[in-house]
Amino acid sequence: MMTTPVIPIAFSTFWHLPVVIELAGRPKVEVRGPRDALRYLTENITHQYGPCYSRARRRCHAALRNEITAEDMREDFLAACAESEMRPR
Repeated sequence: MMTTPVIPIAFSTFWHLPVVIELAGRPKVEVRGPRDALRYLTENITHQYGPCYSRARRRCHAALRNEITAEDMREDFLAACAESEMRPR
């Protein structure tokens, strides 16, 4: 019987500074790291396509698997928000 390797997931990995997203008519959202970013991309981006969106999702997964640092993928999340015309700060 073969065993499947366990891939550790770093759900508690956070950015040094969170990204705060404020959109008219919606509550303010604080995105604190790759886990929050992946959830935000999945639940709040209406057009789930485009090079920045795809890269951000891949890099969120990579950060959660500790293949890259959380800080390394933060800019990818910001680019995906900009691509969808959102205004994070």
